[in-house]
Amino acid sequence: MNKINWYAVNISEVVHVLKTDQKKGLDPEEARKRQEEHGPNLIKETKKISPVMVFLEQFNDFMIWVLIAAALISGLLLGEVVDAIVIAIILLLNAILGFVQTYRAEKSLEALKALSAPIATVVRGKEQEIKAEDLVPGDLILLSSGDIVPADARLIEAASFQTLEATLTGESTPVSKELATLKDEKFPVAERKNMVFSGTTVGRGRGTAIVVSTARQTEMGKIADLIETKEEPTPLQKELKNVGFKIALAIIAIAIIVFVVGILKGNPLATMFLIAVALAVAAIPEGLPAIVTITLAVGVQNIARENAIIRRLHAVETLGSTNYIATDKTGTLTLNEMTALNFYLDGSLFKIEDGTLIDPTGKTKPTSLEKLMQTAVLANDSRPSPEGTDYVGEPTELALVRAGDFFGYRKDELDNKYERVNEIPFESERKEMTTLNRYNEHFVGFTKGAAEVLLEQSDFLLENGQTRPLTREEKEKILAEANEEAAAGYRMLGFAYKEFENSPDTKELEKNLTFIGMIGLLDPPRPEVAKAISLAKDAGINIAMVTGDHMLTANKIATEIGIKDSRGSLSGKELEQLSSHELAAKVEDISVFARVDPIHKVKIVEALKEKGYIVAVTGDGVNDAPALKKADIGVAMGITGTDVSKEASSMILTDDNFATIIKAVWQGRVIFDNLRKFISFLLSANVSEVLTIFLGILLFPSGLTLLLPIQILWINLVTDAFPALALGVNPAAPDIMKRKPRTRTERILNTDQAKRIVTDGLLLTAAAFGVGSLALWWLGLAETKIQTLVFTTLVLVQLIHAFNYSSKRSIFSADSFRNKWLLLAFAGSLILQLAVVYIPFLQPIFKTVALNGSDWILILVATFFAEIIIDILKTRVFTK
Repeated sequence: MNKINWYAVNISEVVHVLKTDQKKGLDPEEARKRQEEHGPNLIKETKKISPVMVFLEQFNDFMIWVLIAAALISGLLLGEVVDAIVIAIILLLNAILGFVQTYRAEKSLEALKALSAPIATVVRGKEQEIKAEDLVPGDLILLSSGDIVPADARLIEAASFQTLEATLTGESTPVSKELATLKDEKFPVAERKNMVFSGTTVGRGRGTAIVVSTARQTEMGKIADLIETKEEPTPLQKELKNVGFKIALAIIAIAIIVFVVGILKGNPLATMFLIAVALAVAAIPEGLPAIVTITLAVGVQNIARENAIIRRLHAVETLGSTNYIATDKTGTLTLNEMTALNFYLDGSLFKIEDGTLIDPTGKTKPTSLEKLMQTAVLANDSRPSPEGTDYVGEPTELALVRAGDFFGYRKDELDNKYERVNEIPFESERKEMTTLNRYNEHFVGFTKGAAEVLLEQSDFLLENGQTRPLTREEKEKILAEANEEAAAGYRMLGFAYKEFENSPDTKELEKNLTFIGMIGLLDPPRPEVAKAISLAKDAGINIAMVTGDHMLTANKIATEIGIKDSRGSLSGKELEQLSSHELAAKVEDISVFARVDPIHKVKIVEALKEKGYIVAVTGDGVNDAPALKKADIGVAMGITGTDVSKEASSMILTDDNFATIIKAVWQGRVIFDNLRKFISFLLSANVSEVLTIFLGILLFPSGLTLLLPIQILWINLVTDAFPALALGVNPAAPDIMKRKPRTRTERILNTDQAKRIVTDGLLLTAAAFGVGSLALWWLGLAETKIQTLVFTTLVLVQLIHAFNYSSKRSIFSADSFRNKWLLLAFAGSLILQLAVVYIPFLQPIFKTVALNGSDWILILVATFFAEIIIDILKTRVFTK
C-alpha cells in the first residue's frame, strides 16, 4: 500500500484504496484493528549493540592485540612492569575515548522522535483528539495554523493552507498547498503540493487530510532508515589500522629473524629470546595510539575556540583532508530569514544601500514609499509574540513587517491608526489577500499578492505621489520587471490599494485598484560566506550547493557568493532519472543541486565518494541528517540546526558560520601534517634500533650484543614518547592552506615517506653501529663501555633527528627550532639519558659506565655526520 504515489492518485481513489470516509473518517473499531496491523505511529529505534560490546569493539585491531601481548611479555618475562602498565593504560584510555564517541553518536533517532506531534485532531465518526502515535492509514485528520503534522497525509480540503517544510525539504519559503492530483510519477517531496508530511508545521490556514503513511513509512521515517546506516570509519582510522597491521607483522618477522640469527651465531637461547622480545616491544610504536589521540584532542580544543564542536575525534583530521564540501543553502549559506531587498515603485527599482533606498540613477526617497509600506504592513496577518517583543507569523509577512520597521512604519502603530474592519483571506487559487481598514471615517482597502494578479485588477497607478490611469503598456513593463526579478531568484509581491467614502461591499474590494509597486524578497546570504568560499577554493576544495529550494533561487545565491562557476546545475527530477554510475560520471560538473530530496543528497555523497573525494556535507534540517551521516564528515549548524542533524553529524558549528568550516579545515590539515611527521619519526627511529641490533648480532663476535634488553626499552621511552608527542603539536607550516587536499587514495605513509623513513633509519644506524665498530675494532674497549657508547649515541642521534621533522627547511635554520615543546622534550630526554649514564645507583640497573670527553667526541662526530647527510637528503631530495 505504501508504494503508492498518493500525490498522483485522485481523492476518490485515495478514499477507496484506504477504505475510509472523507466526511466521517474511520470507524473506531476499524481504527483499532489497523493499530494492531500497523503498530504505533512512532519511529522506533532498532535494537542497539550493548555498551559492553561497544567497549570491547575498541580492542578489535591487530596492532592492539600485539600490544596486549607485548604488555604481558614485558611484564611477565622481562620484568618491565612499568612499561607493561604504561601500555595497558594507553590501551584502556583509547578504548574509553572510542567507546564514548561511538555510543554518543547513536542518539539521532531519539531526536527524530521528538519531532513527532504528541496530539492529533482526528475524525472517527466524530471530531476528537487522540495521541498522534495512535494514528493509522485511513484516518481523517484536521489541521490548522501552528499544528505539527502528525503523519504523511493526502489533502482533501484546504483553505489558505500553507506548511513550513524547511526541516524536511530545505524549502525556505512557506509551501502553498493545493488539492489537484499530480500526474507525474516522479515529483520530489518539495513539489508534492497536495500532500502534508509528518514533522512539518502548518504555517497558515486550515486543511483536512487522509493519513496515507505512519511511523517508518513516512518521509520522516525514511530519513530515520537512512540515518541508521552503519557509520563508516574515517580515512585516518582506515589508514592507521592498515599501517599498524603492517608494522606489527614486520616487527614480529624481524624479531624472529634476529632470534634465529643469534642462535645460529652461538648466542645463548635465553639471552636471544629476551633480546628478540625486547626488540619487538621496543619496535612496536605503542605510543602511536596515545599520541594520535592527544594530537587530535588538542586539535579539537583549538577548533572549539573557533566555534566548532567535534563529536567524533578522528573527524577533525578528516575535515583537513576534505576536498569537496556539499553545502545546504537555507540557514547555512543564508540567514534563514526572508528579507525585503528590492523595491519597485515610482517607475524605478530601488535597492537598500547604507540604510537608504537608491535606484540606478541615484534617486532616493521615493514618494510612494509611505503608501507601499502601509499596504505591506496592514495587509498582513503577523501578530505580536506572547512576550510582546517581536512578531510571529508566516515568514514572508514577517519580512514585510521588518521592512516596515526599517523605514519607520511600525505595524502596531499602523494597526491602531487603521482599524481592520473586514478582510478577504489569502487563498492559493486567488494568489492575493485584502484587508479593509477604517481611517478618519473613511475606508481603505489594502491588497497584496502576485503582481500579475494585481495588475489585472488595477486601473490606476500611484507614481511620484500622483494617481493616474494605468495603461496596458505600463502593465506589461511592470510585469516584465517582476519576471526578471523572479528569474533572479526573488519572490516578487505586488501591492495596491483603493479608497472608499463608505464601507464597501466585499466584492468591490479587489476591483479598480491603484497599483503602488512591488517588493522583492529573498533569504540573503550570510555576509562572511563569499570570503569563506573563496578561501576554500584557494585551498583546492570543491564546493557545491545542495538544497531543496527552487532552482532559480539556488542559482541566484550560488552566483552571488561564488559557488556558481562554469559547472552546471541539476534538479532533483533530473537527478532521479540518473543511475548511480551516471550520476558519478556527472557529479563533478555540477555546482548547484536544487529541489532535491533526502535520498538524493545521499546519492550525491555516494557519487562523490565513488569518484574518490573526501566529502564534507553541511546542513541544519532533518532532511540533511542521512547525508550528514553518510559523508566522511557531517557539519551541522548549532543555532538553526535540528537535534537530528546535530546528532547525525561529526562537527557542529556553534555560530552557524560557514567561515568556521575553513578554520577547521586549516586545523585539520595541521593535524594531518603533524601525524605524518611523528609517525615517520617514530618509524625511522625504530628502524635504526632494529638494524643496530641485527647488524651487531650478525657481524660482532658471539656473545657480544650492542644493546641489552633494558637499554632497548629505555631508548623506546626517552626517544619515542616525548619527542613524538611534541611533533604532534608542531606549529603549522606557512603553506598549509596553499596545498591541494590529499585524495582518498593517498596514504599517510606514501612511497616518498617510506623511502625517507628507510634512508633516515639507515643513517641513524650508521651512526650507532659506526661508534660500536670503532670502539671494538679500533679502540678495543670493554663490552660494557661499547654498549654504553652505542646506547647513548642512538639516544642522542634520535633526539636530534626529531628536529628534522619539525620543518621542511634545514635543521640548521631557526624554523626547525620554533616548537617549544620539542625543545623541552629534547632537554628532558637528554637529562634522563645522562642520569642513567652518570648516576651510580642507576648504572648497575642499565649496565652503563660513565663516559669521558673522548667518548663524547666520538658520539658527537658520528651523530652530526649522520644528521648532516639526513639534512641534505631532506632539503634536496625528499622535500618537494
